[in-house]
Amino acid sequence: MTYPAIPLWKNVFSSDLRLWIAAGLTFLFHVALWGHYRPYNIDDPWFLSYTYNLCHRQSELDLAFGGRFPNGMGGTIAFGKFAAYIQCSFFDLSGWTRNALEALSRTVSYIGLALLGIFLSRIGIGKATVLCLLVTFAALEPFFGMASQARYDCFTFVLLFASLLMASCGRNYLAGFTAAAAMEIQPMGILASVIVGLFIACAPGGWQKRARAGAALLAGGVLFIPVYFLLHPNIFTAFNPIDEINAARFHHPGFLYAYFWETQYKRHLPELAVFIASTILFLMRRTGDQSKFAFTCVIAVTAASFMLKWPNYNYTVFWYWAALLLLFQVAGTYGRASWICLLATLYMLPQYGFVFAKNRSAGFSAAEFSAVRTAIGQVAGTAEAVPVYGDYTLWFAMPETFIMANRQNIGLAGHATVVACFDEQLVKDPLMLTCPEIQATVELVPASELDLGVAKVRLFKVPAARYAERP
Repeated sequence: MTYPAIPLWKNVFSSDLRLWIAAGLTFLFHVALWGHYRPYNIDDPWFLSYTYNLCHRQSELDLAFGGRFPNGMGGTIAFGKFAAYIQCSFFDLSGWTRNALEALSRTVSYIGLALLGIFLSRIGIGKATVLCLLVTFAALEPFFGMASQARYDCFTFVLLFASLLMASCGRNYLAGFTAAAAMEIQPMGILASVIVGLFIACAPGGWQKRARAGAALLAGGVLFIPVYFLLHPNIFTAFNPIDEINAARFHHPGFLYAYFWETQYKRHLPELAVFIASTILFLMRRTGDQSKFAFTCVIAVTAASFMLKWPNYNYTVFWYWAALLLLFQVAGTYGRASWICLLATLYMLPQYGFVFAKNRSAGFSAAEFSAVRTAIGQVAGTAEAVPVYGDYTLWFAMPETFIMANRQNIGLAGHATVVACFDEQLVKDPLMLTCPEIQATVELVPASELDLGVAKVRLFKVPAARYAERP
């Protein structure tokens, strides 16, 4: 099934001051918070360690934390190799730095945003309304967070809207294959197949036409199966024994609950109120077939959140675009859409301003990571990379053999050459370890201290006897 092409960018910029202000504020958010949004985000070194280990240590496992699938990604043994290979190709050229990871994640996220805009234009959403939606989405935290970190979500995001765009062009085999590829990135990628399936089910035409399109979508997905097993031949060895699986997560209501209710300061509850109101208005007005697609996506992803029970608020981005689409369609006119866009960016202004004020001096620069690496080399007595057991925020100093210190892998501290830690955690996490906690378990010899401005990193040498015992 195909839709008439509707040019998205032709005559899009009008004299509407509201949209211009909103776009300017959104641009300001993305520029001002570069490197300051989550300077100690644990997922940045964690996911980059998956990528580094796959490309340079030829390991599919989580060597940095020792996690095992399905309690988490557990490396790339089950998912994520497409994203890892793309990241590796980029970072090998640009360097394994925080600036590089943010540049790549933002670029990929913006590509996904552009694909969303083209898709919405193709299915008949007004071009000015599409622009309002894109600006609003870019300003709000689900998209902003995805674009600011090294998680693989942005790659799933691109494949989701690439598959929807293919389906809108009638390329259903390719849409099915691409949606299945989204699941290779991460398990939550299954939402791509669900959403494309809903798009076909809601598309105009008789049931026979939709059935043929659905069959083509399914066939395209099946074609990806051998590709998946080619990438992940060891998938069946990845699973933990059932008694080791973290059962607590099966009692969690899911990622939408984590986003709206568990986020600090309950700051997303006003958004939830707006989306509930728009859903009620949709049910009262029954605003048409296009809104029906958005509504079914919202309901389906909401149900998936409660069914899958994975408490990772980052997945909210795969729900949020549909909730925004429903909101803008219920609004009905471009004038209302531009007001929504402006109010959304003004709503985020104090929040991002608070983040900037709080984090403007936080984080470590490339020069500081280089200084830590030099100090580690001096303690170890070699310029070569050595096994380091330390605080996860220091991973960028020596990614080659870094093990991130936490309570689950404390036994590995004695097998390192150098331990690098802080006396207090930069971000409170009950699983992470401070210097006193590591010293209480492992015999260490104080070797050096380095003042990084926001904190003082302490370096310890593992006694030679313990070092010699490393397997």
